[in-house]
Amino acid sequence: MSPQARKNNRSTRSRKNSNGLRWRARLLDGAILVCTVVIGVFVFSVAGRLSYTRAEKANFAPRVLRTQILNGCGEPGLAAEFGERLTRASIEEFRFDVIDHDNFNRFDVDESFITVYTLSTDDALRLAAAMGFSPDHVFLADNTDNPWGLDASIVLGRNTRPVLPALEGIPSQTIP
Repeated sequence: MSPQARKNNRSTRSRKNSNGLRWRARLLDGAILVCTVVIGVFVFSVAGRLSYTRAEKANFAPRVLRTQILNGCGEPGLAAEFGERLTRASIEEFRFDVIDHDNFNRFDVDESFITVYTLSTDDALRLAAAMGFSPDHVFLADNTDNPWGLDASIVLGRNTRPVLPALEGIPSQTIP
């Protein structure tokens, strides 16, 4: 082979190699671009979920609780008045559908308490804290003991005042 033929042969081989390398480089660049886009979408999705705040959670419809209010201290009209105020109030992510207000089976209840039938323990404690109840005054009951289909039953005692801070904006004439 002449030196000229060798030179032409080398340049043809190098062109073939450079075309193959360019094709592989473009393929690799495309794969890197696709991976970058996928990772970017994933990061954006995770960041959106992490920035989910309580204010955004408030935009969702609150859970409506079927509630019974019972007067355990003997003050006339207390359960009805409290039930009206509770119906107009929204506490945390809960709203109330007061389906019954009546007298408790006795009038010597000192501390108000709440009996929860359908809420989880965390939800029950969060609701109780928002209403001013101590965690010691929250009782979880078996839903089978619930013929009315209640979510919660609130018994008002002589200390009704601590229960009312969340309901301050709603005027009342009978509740102290």
